[in-house]
Amino acid sequence: MRCTLRHLQLLSASVLTLLPASLECQNEDPLHPNWEKFHSTADVYALLEGWTDEFPQLTNLYSIGETLEGTALLVLEITNKQTGAALEKPGYYYDGNIHEEELAGAEVALHFAWYVLTDYGVDPRITNLLDTHTLYVRPKFNPDGADVALSTIHNPRSTPRPYDEDGDGLLDEDPPNDLDGDGFAQGASGTAATRHTVEYVLRITGDRPSVVVTVSSEKGGVVRETISLSANRTR
Repeated sequence: MRCTLRHLQLLSASVLTLLPASLECQNEDPLHPNWEKFHSTADVYALLEGWTDEFPQLTNLYSIGETLEGTALLVLEITNKQTGAALEKPGYYYDGNIHEEELAGAEVALHFAWYVLTDYGVDPRITNLLDTHTLYVRPKFNPDGADVALSTIHNPRSTPRPYDEDGDGLLDEDPPNDLDGDGFAQGASGTAATRHTVEYVLRITGDRPSVVVTVSSEKGGVVRETISLSANRTR
């Protein structure tokens, strides 16, 4: 499996040379992806292309645009082409990773696409679904932001779009600073991060175990909740 896109330019060669090793495509088997990691945009796009090669009768891969940095926004269209055109069937749209640190969402969308493709012709429910409907799966809604979250320690925000944090008319030149040297950066709004201590205590009264969760703020606030393990509710 090659980590390239034949029909769409994923990233320029100059950008690829700047990406850390963790963001380079890992050449996974599209039929047996590695579900024990968060996939970079290069990983995801290589898997999408691999599935179009493995399941040409069920898939189309295309771009619906590009990001501010020029990365293609890929969508995998999934349906049985022999039972009708995609646009003539009811459609369902799935995406993940809208905000840059919502990496689990991308994995759920990616796993869903893999699941329906590999179970078509095996599971009657999946077979009927793809025979009668069209699925549109977009695992990386925010590919550039996701890669920032995977590769850097940064101040989280929705996208890597340049932003004027301090209102001086300049973009991205004034990141948060650790003003008091306590290891916690102060945000652009001037409000320092507040540290919290969380304590868990298991209590067993008769046959009703529970956990007491206490959250203490460095500013003096305390929140305490008792969670019943048997009933799975807070009281």
